Amino acid sequence: LYVSSQNTFFRPIGIVPLTPRWSEYQLDQRQQALAIYLFEPGVQILRPFTVFYGDRNSDAWASTLRALDGERARVRSRIGAQPQP
Repeated sequence: LYVSSQNTFFRPIGIVPLTPRWSEYQLDQRQQALAIYLFEPGVQILRPFTVFYGDRNSDAWASTLRALDGERARVRSRIGAQPQP
């Protein structure tokens, strides 16, 4: 697993298991193993980045950022629409 952010590649510097079976490397059907991957500073989370796992990659964070930007814009518009005291 690694992340490409702003033309720089980042590999995890640590993994924090959240589920007890994380280190068993096997799962039953429909079972999940969760962990938090730790990266050194430099991954720009407010900009699109790509996650690579084996021969697969995902740019899904870009659509998440668009959704976050839309929510921020809605909050700003509600704040601006409130009457001033």
